[in-house]
Amino acid sequence: MAEPVGGFCGNAGCGGGLLTTPVLPTGRHDVTPMDPDTIEGVIVVRDGPIRPTTDEALTVVTKFLPLVPDDAPLLHIRRGGPGTMSDDSTRDGLVQSLLLDLEREGVLVPGAWGRSRRLHILAGPAGDANYLINVVRKSDRRPSPAASQDGAHWNTYTYLLQILADNGVWSLLLDPHTGRPFEGVLGAVSAPAAMLPDIAQEVIARFADMSRRRRVVFFEGDRTQQKLTTDDVYGIVMEGSAALLPYSEGPA
Repeated sequence: MAEPVGGFCGNAGCGGGLLTTPVLPTGRHDVTPMDPDTIEGVIVVRDGPIRPTTDEALTVVTKFLPLVPDDAPLLHIRRGGPGTMSDDSTRDGLVQSLLLDLEREGVLVPGAWGRSRRLHILAGPAGDANYLINVVRKSDRRPSPAASQDGAHWNTYTYLLQILADNGVWSLLLDPHTGRPFEGVLGAVSAPAAMLPDIAQEVIARFADMSRRRRVVFFEGDRTQQKLTTDDVYGIVMEGSAALLPYSEGPA
């Protein structure tokens, strides 16, 4: 019988509060601290039917990120369709879809969602409309040789980070205020199966300050908006492992 994947870990030792929502700056003097050399790409989406020009996108981006006009090649400029920027859920879905497209095109290293930081900027500070900016940090890992070979089959996978709770159950990191997974816990990636262990270690590394054991569970397809059950698990990767293993409930 299919069961939900993991329980809820709400005690302080499980890592609640490790990730915080970025504080939006109000002007150039409050630019989000970030080394430009660590940025792999920036998705810029303007709410509405008209795609912003490069100059318009740069005007917004340079207010909030330490970039200059010469960094324009880092920008991936898009428009937001009706309803795609109405709330956190739709904005996350839009960004994940755009990231998957860029991964399939080979523009971004797989696992970009786990290396992302999102800023939702309202029309006042942005100028002409609401904007969504998603900054992707460069990957710390290189693709495995098997995954880099020509002809490797790429597929879409959903990943879910779990931690081992005091009761020995693999559990989810949920925000106690919203009931949703913390940022970076759940996402989708387009990659060859051979790259999944590398991607899992990147996801695990985002929670490096935690003292608890961690693992990443993978599912085939983009299932970030669906209920995930044990019957649907594609495989798991344990912390520090380079192997994709069959699903297991136990701590090993």
